[in-house]
Amino acid sequence: MSRRLQATNSDAELVDVSVAQRWLDHHGQQARAWLDEAPGIAQSWARKWHFTVEAPLAGGSVSVVLSVKRAGTPAVLKLAPPWSRWSQEEAAALRAWDGHGAAALLAASDDARALLLERVWPGTPADSRTAEDLATLLTKLSRPAVPPGMPSLADALKLRFDRAAENRHGLLSLEQLERARRDAIDLAQTLQGQPLLCHGDLQSKNILLSSDRDLLVIDPNPCAGQPVYDAALWALTQLPIPAAPERTATIAALLGLPENEVLRWVILLAAVEVCLASLDRAEAYLELAEHLNAEWLRDVRGH
Repeated sequence: MSRRLQATNSDAELVDVSVAQRWLDHHGQQARAWLDEAPGIAQSWARKWHFTVEAPLAGGSVSVVLSVKRAGTPAVLKLAPPWSRWSQEEAAALRAWDGHGAAALLAASDDARALLLERVWPGTPADSRTAEDLATLLTKLSRPAVPPGMPSLADALKLRFDRAAENRHGLLSLEQLERARRDAIDLAQTLQGQPLLCHGDLQSKNILLSSDRDLLVIDPNPCAGQPVYDAALWALTQLPIPAAPERTATIAALLGLPENEVLRWVILLAAVEVCLASLDRAEAYLELAEHLNAEWLRDVRGH
């Protein structure tokens, strides 16, 4: 049996130790090599893009995120590891939004694994903003044309459920998770209308307060879909979790969407949150799914 790789103190200078450990557990020597190389990678981009590295920023779970300063102006350097699947799509979406409803993209490497981004200030998560505010933001995000090569919603869901397969707390059976995955992909393939640009991970942690442009999104997992998907993600992931049905009704009415359609997405996406959220939240999402009679919770005998 191979020896488990352990996160080090030097890793904590890049990301939270728990994140580094998860990377090492999932990606082994590839993660160890990349974590060792990341400081040098950051400095190489600092020379090319003329900034100085200051400190890591909290909250990064799929990339190394560093506070930097360029010509006296705060900015953010985001370094995606080799196993990241969203880099090119993230850069394309940020270019399409061009600072309207999203943090501005200042520079990107050819492979988009290094992004220099506007530092949103004060940059606090928009936990207390209303559904009306969110509806205005969603309208901005869906205006640009979908960039070429953007994955479909069905493809984005496959990746989202791939991550959910980690099933951190073992609260779902493989059969339940596979049923939710299949039903979500089937639902995505039935959506009508011209595909629009979606953020793809519209949680409060990815919606920040800006002193001059109100709400700005960061960290998209973008796709070509419909606003119902982003609306459902927002309604599902706000607190308190049991109030998700009420938030669903409000945001659906504001966007002119069928409430039952948004709620259907809420129910399906709850399966992902059960698998990936912290234990207390995962249990709350499971209770929500039970309350909403989620079909994917049926056991293998169909009861």
